[in-house]
Amino acid sequence: MEKKVVFTPQSILKKKFTRDVKGYDAYEVDAFLDQVILDYQSYEEALAEAEDEVAKAKREAGELLLQKEELTAALSKVREERHGLEVKNASLENRLDGIKPGDSVNSENLQLLKRLRTLEEFLYRHGYSPSEITSGLKK
Repeated sequence: MEKKVVFTPQSILKKKFTRDVKGYDAYEVDAFLDQVILDYQSYEEALAEAEDEVAKAKREAGELLLQKEELTAALSKVREERHGLEVKNASLENRLDGIKPGDSVNSENLQLLKRLRTLEEFLYRHGYSPSEITSGLKK
């Protein structure tokens, strides 16, 4: 509910009242002061609304900062996962380096690959790296 403010500081300062026998006209002064009171009420309402909006904006800013922190943490986690996947992909590419595009896949090859994977997992669980073992055999 927006009320229109009638007076400015200058208009209040420049207000002239008509003189009566006993001083200023009391009705005129009362009417003026009633209007000034209405203006003050309008100012107070506008100030309260502005304070509410500022408080709301501060709450929203705080929520956005929390969301930013959560998103930053999630992004960091995604980057770590991406790095891990890149390392794993490079490892798999290295392991499959000997396979040529023309090689055919058959059930015997798949069984051999499964056995190799099982053996490599066994070695890893017992603290051995299959790549270190094979490099030691080549010497």
